[in-house]
Order: sequence, then structure tokens, then C-alpha cells
Amino acid sequence: MKPAKQIVMMVLLASVLSACKSMPEAIWSTGEQPPPAEEQPAPAPEPEPQPAPPSLHQQIEIDLLSNRLSRPKGNNAIEKIEELRRLNPDDPAIAKFEQEIIDRYLVLADRRLTKNNPPKRRDLEVALKYINTARSLGAPSEALDEKEAMILELLDIMVQQERLEKARQESAREETPPEPEPAAEEALEESIEPPEQARPLADNPNFLNLKQNQIDARSQEINLQLDSISSRIISENAAVIIHARSMDDFRYLSASLRTSLYWVDPDFVVTAEPHISDSVNPGIEIITY
Repeated sequence: MKPAKQIVMMVLLASVLSACKSMPEAIWSTGEQPPPAEEQPAPAPEPEPQPAPPSLHQQIEIDLLSNRLSRPKGNNAIEKIEELRRLNPDDPAIAKFEQEIIDRYLVLADRRLTKNNPPKRRDLEVALKYINTARSLGAPSEALDEKEAMILELLDIMVQQERLEKARQESAREETPPEPEPAAEEALEESIEPPEQARPLADNPNFLNLKQNQIDARSQEINLQLDSISSRIISENAAVIIHARSMDDFRYLSASLRTSLYWVDPDFVVTAEPHISDSVNPGIEIITY
């Protein structure tokens, strides 16, 4: 009996197991859907790589291609070259960039000098301004020295010609009878036009008034007066107009001012433009941008 009982028990166990296996199929056959699988969130898209910002070298190259040599302020090649010099004074690219800017300004100066034949006084002044801007780099250049000397010589010749023409006109005026007094309305219009010697005002805070007799004597007082404005010129990164009655006086004042500035900041290069006239009030006019 015992073996038979074991057999019966084994048969019942097999039936139960078979029924358990068939239960899911029976449930699904009734039309019920199996529970959905848990939804997984879609993977986030990978961010696109952002291009690296241009290096300082590349920014200078872009400025050169765009002719942003010295303007606008804060976004030009000369200022970025100075930044490159501050970060890496031994960078060999500095000399390359400086020479390229010098060459550009020499071309600009030559274009201005050939705009009129012969060049006018304004052409010479603008060409000299280009040379002075190139000098702000502080890079030595024989080409700039030669071009500056040539422009100053032409200016000197032009000033002498203007003086000769003025003397001729005065001589001719003395030989002709005086003209009648202008009508009241015409006299009023003439009085509105300021004389050249008032071009800068004596009380202008940006104008350092100098005495002609001290300039003629090359007095040490001139150097002391120039010392008084050197720090301001450097702190404001200002240019200057040197008002003088001759090119010799301009050269003297320009050299004296550069010496005075050197003792404050040896690396500072000033842009100095001449204003030459017999009747000018000599002095230094500070130009801020």
C-alpha cells in the first residue's frame, strides 16, 4: 500500500504543477492584457560642442583684416598687441604684428601725401598723424623716422612759403589805397570770426600757455612747465597739438615734451601734431578722446 500511495501523491503533484504552468495562458486567453512594462525616460540629447573663443593672436589678425588698427577704443589691434605684450613679452608674434601695423600706416601716410600734387598743408598734418599713431607701438623703425623727417621738412618749406606770401600780400596792400570802411552789417560779420591766435583760449584747462621769449631762449622754465602736464597726458593717454611759430620751435617743444614724458613713463609714446603760424599763441593743447 505504501508504494501505491506514493505513486498517487506524485500524480497529484504533477497535475498541480501542470495547472500552474497553464494559468497565465488561460488568463491571457480571456482578452486581458499583460501589465505594461515600466516606461523609461528618453535619453537627453548631448549638447553640441561650442566653438572655442578666438585666441588673442586670432583677435589681432581679425582686427588687422578689418582695418581696426587704433580704433574703436577697446577693440583695436594696437591695444590687443599691448595686452599680448603684457601677458607674454617674449612672444615672437609681437614684432610681426607691430611691423604689419607700421607698414599699414606708412601706406596711409603715402596715400595722403599723394592725394594732392603738391600736397596741401592739411595733407602733411594728417600724414604726420598717421606716423605718430604708428609710433604709439613703441617699436623702433627707420622707415617711420625717415617718413617723419620728410614730412616735417615739407611742412617747414610750406610754412616758409606761407610767410613769404603773407609778406608779399602786406607789401602789396601798403602800395594800394586803403579800402573804404565796411558797412555796419559787414563789420559785424567780420567781428564774429575769431582771430587765429585765439585758437585755443588762454583759460582753456586743456591748454598750457607758453611764453615766446622763453621758447626763443630755450629756457629751463619751459621744461618745468612741460613736467607739470606730463603725468596728465600719460594718465589720460592723450594726444597733443603743439602750437608754435616755427618748425624749429615745434621740434624743440616736441623733443622737450618727449623727454619730460620719458621720465614719467619710458614706454609712453605721445602723438604730437604741429600747428605752425606766425600769430599763434605758443603752447601745448591736450587732446582727449
